[in-house]
Amino acid sequence: LVHGEQKFAHHRPVVPGDRLVSTSTISDIRVAGRNELMTVTSEVTTEGGEAVCTITSVVVIRGTAPQQEG
Repeated sequence: LVHGEQKFAHHRPVVPGDRLVSTSTISDIRVAGRNELMTVTSEVTTEGGEAVCTITSVVVIRGTAPQQEG
């Protein structure tokens, strides 16, 4: 497993006293050669549901996919 890339979209600053909730979803899995790339999207909100940050991460799982012939 190797870190590929990561993006942050900040919707508002975190302030002292915030109680945060994070929900992560696998939003994509694709094959690239012998590797698989998995995209995970995490939505960070306050307990009241106010958007704080959206995080998109791509991880690479190396050498697990069969090589495609072409």
